[in-house]
Amino acid sequence: MAVDDHTGAIDLAEPAELGERHRWLPFLPAATASAAPPLLLDDADLLPDNAAALHGAAPEAVPALGCHVLKDVLVGGAGHMAMDGRIVVGRSITGHWRNQLLRGEMFDSPLSTKLPERRLAGAAILIGGPGFTSYGHLLLDILPRLWILRGAIRTIPADVPILLPSFVRGFARQMLRTLGIHQDRVHRYSVATETLRVETLLVPTLAHGDFWFHPAAAGFYASLADRIGDREPVPRRVFISRAGVDSGRGRLLADDSDLIAALEPLGFVAIRPETLPWPRQVAIFAGAEVIAGVHGSALKSTVFSRRGTGIVNIDLLNDTQSRIAGLRGHRLAYLRSEPADDGDLRRVDPRKLVRCAEAAIAATAAQPPGGR
Repeated sequence: MAVDDHTGAIDLAEPAELGERHRWLPFLPAATASAAPPLLLDDADLLPDNAAALHGAAPEAVPALGCHVLKDVLVGGAGHMAMDGRIVVGRSITGHWRNQLLRGEMFDSPLSTKLPERRLAGAAILIGGPGFTSYGHLLLDILPRLWILRGAIRTIPADVPILLPSFVRGFARQMLRTLGIHQDRVHRYSVATETLRVETLLVPTLAHGDFWFHPAAAGFYASLADRIGDREPVPRRVFISRAGVDSGRGRLLADDSDLIAALEPLGFVAIRPETLPWPRQVAIFAGAEVIAGVHGSALKSTVFSRRGTGIVNIDLLNDTQSRIAGLRGHRLAYLRSEPADDGDLRRVDPRKLVRCAEAAIAATAAQPPGGR
């Protein structure tokens, strides 16, 4: 059940029915996303089975970026919205979740009208929604909405709060603090015990259409890396270790130490991003020339990596990495893993990983990374 006793959905792609309760503040016009680059190695012995279909998809148009202004909105759960008993579905969530909502299906801490309402006078900002518990979705879906909000509304009063659900994790709060959003600017609500009846709700769009990124997002991530990355030296070549991380969905490797040992002679340094402060993570991804790791949230930090950076992505669960590579102009190699004997773990042939890493090194040696 989505909203209790709901009677359908309101699609903000066609908001005319809301009349004076909706206003659109534009930021940037629609644009076509950048195509994924040619792969460094097009070899069936290396590629995941789904690589050709996912990596080779034609780029799609990205709708205009801007901010919806809604009047008298019910907010609850993971950042879901309702008006007049209907779910409000905007371009503030990714495609598969959006389609679920349009079908009347809610998920990830639903909004329930059975909970008590707490009224919130004046304006508030909603940047949340499904994804706050995932670093990758926070990075790609949620943080760019602050940029879009500031682009659509040039001056935002300091007393306008940002609404956050109570379950937001520590790494999300750390990221917001790094961006200058402190607790006095945040208005938290209890997902389990209340909903908010908001007088005026500001809802910025995503910076992508189902991860086809608006070309202007490249400048956002480059500027963010310049602003928040620390100034300490970074390794030129990095392997992203997921050892000890509960990544799920087959994203842990049984032979992590073997892969690190195979890459060390090539100058790779293994890091565990989750153990580092966020500014250090950003600096490493922005400064490294070659980055290798398993597909997942940690590798999404390559949105900070410079044009021409070499990326070796182990496995291909979806095409997000290809679309990031198109946005930022990366050189990309994919490498498949095989099932390991131990449960959900995966195994990678170190020789094949070295081959991919050498191709990325050669590409960056011929033309070093640089620029946006």
